[in-house]
Amino acid sequence: MNADGSMKSPKLKAYPDFETNQFVGNSGNLVSVYRTTVDSCGRFWFIDTGMLEYPNNRMQIQKPSIWIMDLKTDRVIRRFEIPESIVTEGRGLASITVDTDKGCDKTFAYVPDLVNSQLYVYSYEKNEMWSFQHNYFNFDPIAGDLNIGGQVFSWDDGIFSVALAPKNDDGSRNVLFHAMASYNEFVVSNEVLQNSPRPESNREFRLLGSRGAGRQSTMHEYDPRTGVVFYAEIQRNGVGCWNTQKPFNPSNHGTVAQDEQRMIYPSDLTIDEDGTMWVMTNSMPIFIYSTLDPNVYNFRVWKQSTEVAIRNTVCA
Repeated sequence: MNADGSMKSPKLKAYPDFETNQFVGNSGNLVSVYRTTVDSCGRFWFIDTGMLEYPNNRMQIQKPSIWIMDLKTDRVIRRFEIPESIVTEGRGLASITVDTDKGCDKTFAYVPDLVNSQLYVYSYEKNEMWSFQHNYFNFDPIAGDLNIGGQVFSWDDGIFSVALAPKNDDGSRNVLFHAMASYNEFVVSNEVLQNSPRPESNREFRLLGSRGAGRQSTMHEYDPRTGVVFYAEIQRNGVGCWNTQKPFNPSNHGTVAQDEQRMIYPSDLTIDEDGTMWVMTNSMPIFIYSTLDPNVYNFRVWKQSTEVAIRNTVCA
């Protein structure tokens, strides 16, 4: 779709083309993609889970894979099949975060697995992947009960989103992460993740703090213009925020947007190079546990300047 937002309910275009999105069951075609990201090198990254997720009838059609596209040519730069030694099913691979701090050829991608509660790291230079395990990747049973769009249910989604914090003085960068079914945020240095796990690695993961009850989040991202981390908050049907210059506690977490009718289930959040925040809402819990009403809008794309979004909030 066009980015100018001038059209209401525009027709969507298949990317990179219609043929690639056709289900034919081979590695040159896509099966199931959840969330995407663009890096500073003009590359478009996403995970194809390789799994058809029909209700009560999941089918792994092909191996899960990382796709990297050149946005200038819309051609595939690389497709990396995730080895079975890392993971056999792709249904927990709902997001990918790309770290280009060391250059385009030395890029790393962080892939959380919400089902197996693990964090996978892919090295673009080595074309290899390794896995981290930690108790902080698990869901919190206290935060697993949800009430969204009139649907009451329990989820056990583990580590779901990874966000890159501002650079430290030594050039390293902290990596923020959380489980969806959790109120807590955790942190680890990207220098730890960019090397294969060592026995002492577990001690490098730290609790940052709690966002507060009711602030379960799918995706989050740091905005360098404002110094604020934004959260897609599913229980609140809105977008939350935290200014990284302030202590990480519930009183310093604010709300920049909330709508109980139109923002049901914010599933994705990203910030582009111009400082525009994009949020997608899709009413997924209603689809799973009830029936979507075809007479109302169930899928929406929202956008707002990050600087405008934090006005008159605790995050300003």
